[in-house]
Amino acid sequence: MKIYFTDSTDDIINTIFCLGLNYSDHITEMSHKQSETPVIFIKPETSICYNEELITIPNLSQRMDYELEMLIYLKQGGMNLNAQDAGKCIGAYGVGIDLTLRDLQQKAKEKGLPWSVAKGFFHSAPISYFKKVDNSDLLNNLNMQLYVNNQIKQTVNTSQMIFKPIDIICYLSHFFPLKQGDIIFTGTPSGIGQLYSGDRVYASIDGDLELNISIR
Repeated sequence: MKIYFTDSTDDIINTIFCLGLNYSDHITEMSHKQSETPVIFIKPETSICYNEELITIPNLSQRMDYELEMLIYLKQGGMNLNAQDAGKCIGAYGVGIDLTLRDLQQKAKEKGLPWSVAKGFFHSAPISYFKKVDNSDLLNNLNMQLYVNNQIKQTVNTSQMIFKPIDIICYLSHFFPLKQGDIIFTGTPSGIGQLYSGDRVYASIDGDLELNISIR
């Protein structure tokens, strides 16, 4: 799979890292407690899909939810990075939707099992084009919105993230050898909800990066 940029270039996608519980209002919404460290999970390459995709709800689930997220593309990697070096890794940002089979995730949580099926199913990670940046501080003040059937469901500024992009990259680098082409889903705000066959979902960040998907 590839990542595509607004300047008509592209790159190969490597690891897809994802954060859970990175906005206080979503933590409250989910009746969880704030974690002292980032909550990390990984999606497989086959979870990636693109703008205008038609996404099928898996027939073994009764509830698929949307989760709006800012995405980070790494233009370089490393291990045990400090804040300065972590900032140099950030090459671009985009908008994505972490599709989640909430009923299967809840069952897994109750049994203390992994979330892999609930989070990593086919086409569970729709992504937009990415916009390259020279200043990583820009990612700390971006506006995001998500609409379902033209009704706004989620809206947030990335300044509200608990763990900022630099924090996330530093933390990941202590466990994983980060590489060029890695993508990070940085967590969702409150307002998550269920999707149904026939729904049309629209997400945007910074007013110009957009993502449209349809559900069947």
